[in-house]
Amino acid sequence: SGHWYGRALAAAADGTLYACGEAYNAPGGHGSNNDAVVMRVNGKDLKPIWSAAKVFGGTSYDYCKDIVATKTGAVFVGYRNGTGANNELWLAGLDSAGKLLWEKQHGGNAADLGMKLVALSDGFAAVGHTQSKGEGNYDIWVLRTDTKGALLWDRTIGEASHDFGDGITALPGGDLAVAGRRYVVAKGRTLPWMARLSAAGAIKWQRALATTKNDQLLDVVAAKTGGLTFAGRAYRKDGVDNYLEGWLVRTDAWGHVSCKEAGGCSDKGVAACDDKNVCTQDLCSQAKGCTHTPTEAAWTCADGKFCTLDACDIKTGKCTHKTDKACEDCQKGILGKPWSSVIDGGGLNSDELWGVGVFSNGDVAWAGYSYNGANGYDLWTIRTNAHGKVLWTLKPAAASHHQYGYDLTLTADDSVVVAGI
Repeated sequence: SGHWYGRALAAAADGTLYACGEAYNAPGGHGSNNDAVVMRVNGKDLKPIWSAAKVFGGTSYDYCKDIVATKTGAVFVGYRNGTGANNELWLAGLDSAGKLLWEKQHGGNAADLGMKLVALSDGFAAVGHTQSKGEGNYDIWVLRTDTKGALLWDRTIGEASHDFGDGITALPGGDLAVAGRRYVVAKGRTLPWMARLSAAGAIKWQRALATTKNDQLLDVVAAKTGGLTFAGRAYRKDGVDNYLEGWLVRTDAWGHVSCKEAGGCSDKGVAACDDKNVCTQDLCSQAKGCTHTPTEAAWTCADGKFCTLDACDIKTGKCTHKTDKACEDCQKGILGKPWSSVIDGGGLNSDELWGVGVFSNGDVAWAGYSYNGANGYDLWTIRTNAHGKVLWTLKPAAASHHQYGYDLTLTADDSVVVAGI
């Protein structure tokens, strides 16, 4: 009964799947205020393992946005009512029978939302956006916790506007890759954004892609060859309309999308807060006035050369550029070359890709939805090779109602399972 929304999937080592989302009027729930729900199913036939979905939450609105499988069960991230009437990021650990083992809420006196989660060897990392911390209305928020959700560190990334974190994945060596959106004042609009963080949360690099419209990166996974693969949505560039199409992006380990790339206060203008140090971000906070913080990253020092690691020396205010052999290998085609591609799902309005995963042979699976112009939106699944060539695309038979894909996972035999509505 009620309305059920599937948001995320996770494959367990034993071949079962965990799915989560939210439901209105769920049995055992809290009526019209939606609750977070989790299901466990067989990975081969998708038949339920539990007799009923597990319901979590209180008398307010509670959301599960992502879930990961662990050795003993699963952990999900989302948000629920916290301080006052505001949402707080919410982490919860379950055993294999769906029993709640622990839960933690993180946030402050404003809205704090958890969107994606990744399991690490000694805990978890989550990404979302926060109004309780940082510089802007919303800032990208990255958190690192132990195995029971206790906070180890967190950091915000953003400026005095709206910045959102939408995807996160773990990389070899302990680094994290993050996908999101940042409002760039100089451009006057939101740009798709990506970053690589160390295991301690330091930004190694961050990039805002110079697209011409408000395109978005919604999910990220590590590629087999060491780069990053993103799923998202991009506005059509042919000038015919403003409709969305699916967006596939493959970068190298530094966020380059091609081998040719390298990297207010009412009474104060931008020039008034410029400290002339290229290695600082100069901002203006209503509470603090002008602030100057280290950039930590290379994007202010990009020298236009693809195979250099660009960095800032905060003490001298000068840029440094170090050539990297692995990047030169990319130029020679030894590693998988980066690429970006917009794919038309045949929709007459919006085509969007929300989930991405990697097959055992390095091919990539993508999931989302496409507008069919007749009955609404169709579930949309794509398989490409590592270079972006479409191998197949699949839509179920047209239904009399909308079908949305929001996440996918790959089973041990490389079957693709999609969660949605």
